[in-house]
Amino acid sequence: MLLLPINTHESVLEPFYDTLLFDETAWALEPGPGVHLEHAAWGYTWYRSWRHAAAGGRVLALRRTYGLALGDFDLLRMLVSWADHLTLTVSAGIDGQSVRLLDRRRGANRFDELNLPLRGLCLDWLELALDSGTDAPGRLDIMSFTLVDTLCEQRWERRCQTFASDWKHCLLAESERPAQPAPALELAFGRDGLDSIRRKVAPGGPYAVFYESLREQARQFKAGLPAPAILDYVRDPRGYWSRPADRAPDAGTPAVLCSFVGLVDQDWAMLEAGAAWAFQLMHTREWTMSWHSRLSAGTWEVRSFHEQITAVSLALAWDWSGSLFSKHATALARKSLLVKALPHAEYDFYTHEYIHGMNQGVLLTAARVFPILAALRQNPRGAGALQRVERELDQVLTRYLLPDGGAQEGPDYWAVTMVHALLMYWVLARHHGQPFARRVPAAVRRGAKYILTNLATAGTGGLHVGVGDSVRCRFTVDLIGLMAALGNPRMQGLLAEALQHPADAQDRWAYCNRGVWALIAGPEALPKPSRAVPGFNVLSDTGMLSSCRPTRHGPVRLFLVGGRAGAGHSHADRGSLILEAFGETLLMERGVMYYDDPRVVLLKGSAFHNLVTPVDEQGLYPDQILPCPSATIPAGHGDRRRLNAEIDIAGAWPAWAKSWRRTLESGQPLVFRLTETVELVRPASLAFHLNSHYPFVGGSNGQWAVAGERGRLVIRPEWTPASVRAEPLGVDRLCRPVQHLALLTAPALTHTLCTVFTLAPNDKSSPHEQTGG
Repeated sequence: MLLLPINTHESVLEPFYDTLLFDETAWALEPGPGVHLEHAAWGYTWYRSWRHAAAGGRVLALRRTYGLALGDFDLLRMLVSWADHLTLTVSAGIDGQSVRLLDRRRGANRFDELNLPLRGLCLDWLELALDSGTDAPGRLDIMSFTLVDTLCEQRWERRCQTFASDWKHCLLAESERPAQPAPALELAFGRDGLDSIRRKVAPGGPYAVFYESLREQARQFKAGLPAPAILDYVRDPRGYWSRPADRAPDAGTPAVLCSFVGLVDQDWAMLEAGAAWAFQLMHTREWTMSWHSRLSAGTWEVRSFHEQITAVSLALAWDWSGSLFSKHATALARKSLLVKALPHAEYDFYTHEYIHGMNQGVLLTAARVFPILAALRQNPRGAGALQRVERELDQVLTRYLLPDGGAQEGPDYWAVTMVHALLMYWVLARHHGQPFARRVPAAVRRGAKYILTNLATAGTGGLHVGVGDSVRCRFTVDLIGLMAALGNPRMQGLLAEALQHPADAQDRWAYCNRGVWALIAGPEALPKPSRAVPGFNVLSDTGMLSSCRPTRHGPVRLFLVGGRAGAGHSHADRGSLILEAFGETLLMERGVMYYDDPRVVLLKGSAFHNLVTPVDEQGLYPDQILPCPSATIPAGHGDRRRLNAEIDIAGAWPAWAKSWRRTLESGQPLVFRLTETVELVRPASLAFHLNSHYPFVGGSNGQWAVAGERGRLVIRPEWTPASVRAEPLGVDRLCRPVQHLALLTAPALTHTLCTVFTLAPNDKSSPHEQTGG
């Protein structure tokens, strides 16, 4: 056992997160009666998961013996995550006595920092006990245990709070300022571009309403400007394992928005607010979320995601509010970018080979491009480094993107990757004096097809189907605006629609942009708003099939999920069906919640998708193998009226099936037949799963119906279920409850299940014409 100092007052007792430092064998794990523990090594935390537990019983106990002299340490700090249907008890042996440190604390569905007083001289042992209130599956995540000297910590915090400044040393005096503000670095636009933006946002124009929402957000950030402080780590409301004080709104988004609005409006007071937020970033010691990746005795790190977000934010804020920067502020901004971001991103590229062919390689390149471009404004010695980084960016995208414009992971990860690629190509094209479209590779331009194929017909413009690890389920207005700048008319129509919904751009996961790139890159003239979902399309490399057919009540959209072999960020969902009708979703895809929520593993399960699964000997639903070792690519044909599709998913069930085919036939949009043809390895029951936000109601004729606000779906099995389960089952990505229907067959070796689905409008919905593209 080794105590690792973090600072003057806190030391690591148990580095659960670090596989090179954590001694798992020192802990005794005792599962509860009938609990089968599973474990999958995840590089960001230690966890144990299980499929089934006895309601009201013990799930898991962990115990370790220490015999550790506590000295001045008088507090145990634990970073732990467990679900709200579980309770955690922590006991300790101190000076030969058993002490209850925490008594049946209910989980918060995210990492919780527990501060447990230790009163004594010697820590003999620790025990964590987890109990369940239901028989639901679950997971326990542990990040770290630390020991704290609270008196020393209080002195440290008081000393840090003595910093006081009004940032005057960073601001130019009014007499030194230019007559009008202008871009300091011209990374994204120069004076001509600024004039173009002002024309776009003029009253009555297509960008005016959207820009007014950005202006209002900037006003709120200006009013909420905190007192100057020197922070240890960047603040992030979703910092998974950061300290509670650091789980605050980040400074990057306010810095960008206030600076942008101040520059466009020539508002010096707003520019001062943007500069102040930027100064906060510059005076933050580390651009990561917590101490875990900065431990001097450790090698674990979480990649430079926060460094990337902060670097882009500071570079843009410096560009747009730089008219106010003193020489000191300019030097500090440059040093911050080159010291707090660039080396960490370079370390990632030199250390982790995998990032050279996936999303991280694109995202983290932004932590190299923006600091180098900003530095080049003062010193040309970065030109060689920039050439290398540009070459690597092109190479990563070549490996990442598929010929059909998609990628092997779901649309959320694809979208975040693509918006970063495009904004980098935008600033690089400006740097080299090239047209934007010429600098963007053809593989990136093909992404318009991927966007249109994944667009949802339900909700506001930019929403997409929540396949795989989709947290936001939205193509941001920044991404749409940058794609529209490439000249695609359908993307320009989609941009016009997305601009009508400014609230959609306020999500924190807009990566500190919030729509400014749509205003920068979008064409000055836009067509009428439209959402041109293709009538039929197959992404044969990515593994997705989409049909969108018009009716007098609105579009009917069917989406069939497949995927490439070994696809990442996938769910156990090969062959899953998504149904949108008349502008709402009736058979849904849950997406995924933030990764610190222990329920995240459940949303990946097959039963949580619109699939058929086996039923095991315990009555539980097994999952498809994940990642799937073989490609499952849907095929078919269709038009504005007819649809025929099929997918072979036997490769997703290697332990269960010899063959497994799902076929969909539809001669007109309101009726379709789904056929499951299965040959199992051994006789077993199957369960036909459907999931919806709306309840499933059974009828005496063996039919089931689910009714939304606009449409009603009737499900008629042409087979006789042996049993039925209709009940709530878990939640979706936004923690909304989901209704679940499972129709179970009798055990058999082969199964052929034909089920007819019929759509009709609700009486309260008025007919209206909507069409697919």
